[in-house]
Amino acid sequence: MFSLFTLCHLAATSPHKTVCDGRACRPGEGNAQGITHGSNPYDIRGGSLKLNPHEPDPASPLYAPLAAAAKDAASKGLVYMCAADYDFREIASNWMRAFVRLGLKNALVYALDAEAHAHLTARGVRSVDGSLAMADFNRTRLARHIQRAEA
Repeated sequence: MFSLFTLCHLAATSPHKTVCDGRACRPGEGNAQGITHGSNPYDIRGGSLKLNPHEPDPASPLYAPLAAAAKDAASKGLVYMCAADYDFREIASNWMRAFVRLGLKNALVYALDAEAHAHLTARGVRSVDGSLAMADFNRTRLARHIQRAEA
């Protein structure tokens, strides 16, 4: 597990931008250029060694906010959930508006970065900040497998 300092450093030094030319970036516009799967900027261990995926512990600092939000949002044990980063913030907002129009209140968005979480919560969207969990996920072999599958 990375220290909180390391996770905050990763978030602060991310090559992904959310502000382009003084305005909010359009989807994909703020993505880093020239990064390959082999040069993953979040792989601070320096090598390609990755850990096996682990079961999430609902009591851990990484998953407790999500577990609490899901329990709060649940209706008859059911929660509708989507995940979105800053590039997909408007899609996630629209997704939540559709649930509201249907009269459903048991939905939440798992924001993959702090900027998406801030944007969504400012608009009244029930959101959980999952940015610290992303660094933990990037340590796993599963992350490398997904990157290879998308390449």
